[in-house]
Amino acid sequence: SGGRFNCGLWLSFHTLAARVATDQQALAAFGAIRALVDGFFGCADCRAHFLDMAQGAEEVMAAEPAGVRQGLQLWLWSAHNKVNLRLDSGPPVDGA
Repeated sequence: SGGRFNCGLWLSFHTLAARVATDQQALAAFGAIRALVDGFFGCADCRAHFLDMAQGAEEVMAAEPAGVRQGLQLWLWSAHNKVNLRLDSGPPVDGA
C-alpha cells in the first residue's frame, strides 16, 4: 500500500540522517533526500509540499547549536510530523 511505501521511505530518510558522520555528509544526505523526492516521488502534490518545506532547510540545519548532523535529524522529524498532520495519518513521530 502507499502508506507502507511512505512509511518505509521516511524510515530510510531517518536512518540515513542518523548514520551520517559529519556535517558535510549531513548536507550531502539532505541533498540526496531532496533529489530522490524530486525525481522519483509519484504524488505531485506530496512532492511539491516536501520541496516547499525543504526550501531554506540547510540554513535551519546550520543554525542548530549541536551542528548540521543533528539539525538534519531534527528537521526530518519536524517535516515528518508536518506531513503526518497534513495527511492526518496518525500521531506525530516521537524523535526521542
